[in-house]
Amino acid sequence: MGFSLVFSVLRIINFSYGSIFMLGAFVGLTVLGLVGKSFLAAFLAVVVVLGFVGVLVERLVVRPLREKGAPPFLALVSTLGASIFLQAAAEVIWGAEVRGYPILFPQQFYTVAGARISFTEVVTLLFAIGLMVGLQAYVKWGKMGKAMRAVAQDTQAAALMGVNVNQVITFVFAVGSAMGAAGGLLTGTYYGYAQPAMGFMVGLKGFIAAIVGGMGSVAGAGLGGFLIGMTEALGGAYISFDYKEVILFSVLLLVLLIRPSGILGHSIREKV
Repeated sequence: MGFSLVFSVLRIINFSYGSIFMLGAFVGLTVLGLVGKSFLAAFLAVVVVLGFVGVLVERLVVRPLREKGAPPFLALVSTLGASIFLQAAAEVIWGAEVRGYPILFPQQFYTVAGARISFTEVVTLLFAIGLMVGLQAYVKWGKMGKAMRAVAQDTQAAALMGVNVNQVITFVFAVGSAMGAAGGLLTGTYYGYAQPAMGFMVGLKGFIAAIVGGMGSVAGAGLGGFLIGMTEALGGAYISFDYKEVILFSVLLLVLLIRPSGILGHSIREKV
């Protein structure tokens, strides 16, 4: 969803989300070590801290290029550099080794239609759905959400109507980073660890999910993430675990061939 938010407003890809996802796991782990096993406290801290990091990425990495009228691919490269910097910073602060997560939820299991589901999985799924629905509702009905849609549709017209474009872009980076960091906290809680290199492949898969669902669509990003996760899980279970990434990228190529704009995306017309 962070990829889709930024792309809808700026038409650029922010590749720093993989490292922000990783930092969410580490910041959450640090907060849990300070305040105890309070998932809510860790979540609030992760959202605030990494939202601020997202603002810094926008101010220091993206805005200078945007104000100079640089091509979008330069912003993409700059965010990739920011991602490498954030990963290196995490290794300096927390070390390069794997750090274990405490057990936050009861170790209970339920059987649904023959599938064994843990309480942690239920909490993770409900929390993720709540974040997706909440963000979609805010983009549709919230004041800043309407401003985001106005800027995404026509930046100059929105500015002429009194919308503070820079403020909207900063807000988009903050919200997108907060969502990515929340994903890192949920992942660390579920898998039980945090490691500085954990964000690269997740960031890549998040980018693929945004493309499959429709780049620029928040609902499409959520749908794309669900479909990518199911494809990877079922492909690894019924075909081969060793080739699950191959299956994943094959699905991406298939979607691009059949519907380049993504499942819920739409083509953008430009005058030349």
